[in-house]
Amino acid sequence: MDFKRKMTTAGLFLLFPTILLALAGNTSHAGAIKLETIVVSAPKEQETDATEETIDSKTLKTHKIVDLAETLSDEMIEAALVRKSMYGNEVSIRGFGKSNLRVLIDGTIIEGACGGRKDPSLSLLSTLAIEKLVVREGPFDVSKPGALGGSIDVVKKRPEKGFHGEINVKGGRFDYLNAGGYVTGGNHMIQGLGGYNFSQSNQYKDGDGNPLSSFTLPKYAYKPEYLNMKAFKKQDAIAEIQFTPTENQTILLSQIFSKGEDIMSPRFGWDIEEEKAYLTSGKYVITDAGRFSDQLTLQLYRNRVEHYPTTKFRITSDVALMSNDVISTITGGKIENAHLTDFADVTYGIDAYKRHWFGDVYKNGTLVNGELIPDVNTVQTGLFIKAEKDLDEWFLGVGLRGDRYESKANERLKFSL
Repeated sequence: MDFKRKMTTAGLFLLFPTILLALAGNTSHAGAIKLETIVVSAPKEQETDATEETIDSKTLKTHKIVDLAETLSDEMIEAALVRKSMYGNEVSIRGFGKSNLRVLIDGTIIEGACGGRKDPSLSLLSTLAIEKLVVREGPFDVSKPGALGGSIDVVKKRPEKGFHGEINVKGGRFDYLNAGGYVTGGNHMIQGLGGYNFSQSNQYKDGDGNPLSSFTLPKYAYKPEYLNMKAFKKQDAIAEIQFTPTENQTILLSQIFSKGEDIMSPRFGWDIEEEKAYLTSGKYVITDAGRFSDQLTLQLYRNRVEHYPTTKFRITSDVALMSNDVISTITGGKIENAHLTDFADVTYGIDAYKRHWFGDVYKNGTLVNGELIPDVNTVQTGLFIKAEKDLDEWFLGVGLRGDRYESKANERLKFSL
């Protein structure tokens, strides 16, 4: 809600009882009632880049969150939810989605493995130990291998000194349960963070009481014993360790593990028996590194997603039980330098990543197609530079980026020429 609007509403609520008291105190005589002027004021909101919006952890906690796509659609008028099921939903920003919307976690690129996008990137991440979501609209940030619609960066909490912790338990309709927490602590040299989260839910029902299992084509109908199965079960774990050998140096190592089980996907003929994500990253930051460097950042990461769809919940498995093994691994890095000058804030650097993606098809446990996704390697390398400056009520930014992108399949599909 807009802050100015909140202050105005609050002023009206304060004014209303004042009028009542004044009327009550003057009922003994007639005549005009003169009220003192009431002024409600608030400090001016800080100017921000109009193309960027931040959703902080306090806001995230207020949502019944199944995946982060729902949070974005609730908080941003520009975001629209693409409902696929209770889990594994997508979001578009100003009409741009899928490959036109880059999803990152602490600046590292993450992509699902499914060719049918039953595992969009945001569904692989939970709210466990998330500090904020930073949404940038439009292709205006040259520091990321961009997409036309913009980017969504999931920023994790950092380990802290001392000892802190948090436990969150949420429940809701359809036996929705979300429970977890994290602890963090350490001294001035080393800090750590660890956390775990579990969530699950039964199926949504529409206004007529029809469950999710009824919203599929008859030829892909669910078996009777699975008509009332749970919609999903999901576990998330995080471990981080941070070293600060000197006041101007920080080394952060992070590992996230996510596992989903028996995830219903009624829009398709397959459900997801199991889905795993291993998100690994390391970041080295030096501040005041030299005359031409206010902050130098070196980052390496490896994000691996394993996707295992199956037909075992559907009547089609009585004829043949089909299953897929699909794996996507992105390995990358980035070097970025920020230099604050009197003229502008200048940032420049280089980033690169390689994605290895393949998938196999099994029939009754036997490999029948080794080239569902034919062992594809994608390599991207980019150079960028940008300059930004605040001019009172104006924000000026200029940037330039160049990329080299190459994709090659190492196998030939059996049905190709």
